[in-house]
Amino acid sequence: MSNLSPKPFSYMPIQVTVVDRVTIGSQYYRLSRHYGGQVILETIEEMPRFESFSELEFYEKHVRGEIKIEEGHFSKNPKKREVHPGWLFTNYTPKKQAKALFYEQLIEAYENLSAAEGGLKRTVDELGPRMASLTLAALNIVGKMQNGGGSVELQRIPSVGHFNKMYRIFKDSGGKTISLVSKDEGPKRTYRVDPESLAVWEEYAEGYATPNRPTVKKQHVLLLAAIDGINKARAKDKHRLLTPSYKVFAKIIKGLGAYHIHHGRYGKASADKKFGFTRGGFGFFRPGERVDIDEKRMDLMALFKYADMWEKLTDDEKNDAKRIRLWVVVAIDIATRYILGMRFCTKPNSKTTLEVIRMVMEDKSEISAFVGAQSQWIGFCRPDRYYTDSGSALVNEEVAPKIAECEIGHARPTAGTPQARGHVESSFRGHQRIVSFYQGRTFKDVVEKGDADPVKEASVPIDRIEREYLRAILDIYHNTPHEGLGGETPHNAWVRQTQLYKMRPMIEPDVKRHIFGMDEVRTLGPEGLRFLGMQIPRQSAP
Repeated sequence: MSNLSPKPFSYMPIQVTVVDRVTIGSQYYRLSRHYGGQVILETIEEMPRFESFSELEFYEKHVRGEIKIEEGHFSKNPKKREVHPGWLFTNYTPKKQAKALFYEQLIEAYENLSAAEGGLKRTVDELGPRMASLTLAALNIVGKMQNGGGSVELQRIPSVGHFNKMYRIFKDSGGKTISLVSKDEGPKRTYRVDPESLAVWEEYAEGYATPNRPTVKKQHVLLLAAIDGINKARAKDKHRLLTPSYKVFAKIIKGLGAYHIHHGRYGKASADKKFGFTRGGFGFFRPGERVDIDEKRMDLMALFKYADMWEKLTDDEKNDAKRIRLWVVVAIDIATRYILGMRFCTKPNSKTTLEVIRMVMEDKSEISAFVGAQSQWIGFCRPDRYYTDSGSALVNEEVAPKIAECEIGHARPTAGTPQARGHVESSFRGHQRIVSFYQGRTFKDVVEKGDADPVKEASVPIDRIEREYLRAILDIYHNTPHEGLGGETPHNAWVRQTQLYKMRPMIEPDVKRHIFGMDEVRTLGPEGLRFLGMQIPRQSAP
């Protein structure tokens, strides 16, 4: 049994690597060293200057948006993840958004099938016969996101070759949906090489990704020799195959994708480890690696009135007041079982889901102070992947693009794998201890209910339930030993794990406002602009 006293929390070390670009003001930096609690940066210039930060100082500046981190900017083989640099996912047309989401779901459907069958090669013989069923599965999910499929409802079944191309792009980008946005923006310059020559070039480029690990130069020499032999054997009236330069051939090899090349040269296990890609299993050990979001109707009747209003009602008005059951939407980190976001609502919808997604990535210490909790709400991060079911409030055309803009993966466990959703469900069962303290509790059946009348017994207004329920989560649930953590509390697990593993860089505050902010159109009148009840005067000309 672990020590139950809450561990003090001060900060989370932020992960920054030598391939990330760090921006402070207008100056660009890259990592020089991260050691001994110090983050040392060097400027990007011929005679670099060095600047040192403590991990605490670096964390605070990054959270405030004073330090921005662009992941993978200096990668040796950077992938162009966007058609337009600086654009977010929702800047593209709905058709391009839908098609990118379709390919993301197609890749996920393939990985689920491969995990279920113990491996499925991406070849014409093995994958080809499955493409139709995988396409239907992907269209079914995207149809829910886009209210019936939208612009992908007539999507053709992709060829195995095109699927492999999209698969490599997706993996090389680190699993970012925006990398799958179509680059087609109009007529392009045609290739000056015939298809037959190009096929031979690609064949020898593919030979680079083999276990004998040849060099690019060796493959280029073999290609030139092969083309020379083919041309000599051809009749004089037949066209000759063209030869590529070394630079062109090396570019074709790079186009195969870093994951595909590493997989072919070093094996699947090495590639999965290098690129952080694993299939199957539900063991998660790093905070933010997997965050589950789910919704549940509370087993409690509440008064559909606010506390300050309730005291002013007459007895007759109190008897006639509406009684309802609230829903709660919860986001929980699987590695630590720590609740990162929670919202109450009368009916789950996309707005509530987006509020929870945003809460996961924001400091919530002010909320814990407002509800009067003794334990501070310390948990927030930028997750690697969200897991949800296929409920309409969790999978729709409003939620999916926002998750993609945050560069966070979104997975829905397949049918027949209840263990994939067991973590958040068990969390809801643990919340029953809180509900049992209130009058108006509902029951699962008439035998357990007995003579109780939850509607008549309901006596707590909704705002009071929300505050007390959240305070109980922070003070009781987060500080109660959890069986899934070996007796450690979620609070202590979060503190310990965030010091053991560096956390993914956060989204800059201005970008987050752009993603989750409101889009409103207002008319500018003679007196200025009126927005949210405030009058913004028209600026007079100087």
